[in-house]
Amino acid sequence: MEGLCCGIVQFSFGQVFSEEMAVPVLKPAKFVFDNLTITPSRVEVNRPVTVKVDVANMGGKEGARLISLVINAVVEENRTISLGGALHH
Repeated sequence: MEGLCCGIVQFSFGQVFSEEMAVPVLKPAKFVFDNLTITPSRVEVNRPVTVKVDVANMGGKEGARLISLVINAVVEENRTISLGGALHH
């Protein structure tokens, strides 16, 4: 299952009882970007432009990521996005 891995935990209760069991361990946030679109495809000076991208968190834990819009090597805008993990749909 995406976003999940396993670890082994050992429980001991004195000499009477000892048990090992596999428990799920959530993987850290892993952001994946896809479907970048820029509309219109031909940009004109002083005309609006729409930039879209799909972002998914394929890790198991919630995470935050700073996203920057960079045009001609200049950061035009920054946004921080937070997304739950792949197991929190």
